[in-house]
Amino acid sequence: MVIVLTKLNVADNAGAYEVKCIKVLGIKAKNVASIGDIIVVVIKRINTLKKRFKKGLLRLALVVRTKLIFKRGLGVYLKFADNAVIMMNRKMAPLSKRLKGPLLYEICVKYKFIVL
Repeated sequence: MVIVLTKLNVADNAGAYEVKCIKVLGIKAKNVASIGDIIVVVIKRINTLKKRFKKGLLRLALVVRTKLIFKRGLGVYLKFADNAVIMMNRKMAPLSKRLKGPLLYEICVKYKFIVL
């Protein structure tokens, strides 16, 4: 469960380490994002070697891991150790080529990531 002002780790090599959620997109009834939702984030910590981002920059991000329990269709429950996002562009494609950590199969199919 990701709400406004939640700190999240970045699960790709785009150049940011930590971000903070400032808006949940697409959900009008509730302000809670779960796995597979798009959020607007502000960058808090960056990699100084990669000069792609600056602190305070607003970006779109896709939630890929949450600490809240996620239920799959056949009754399997999944829980991750951290909250993590992937940085996205306006065409809903990831900004980086490499994604770190586990990803759910449902997200890979929905957003057409390459599954090896």
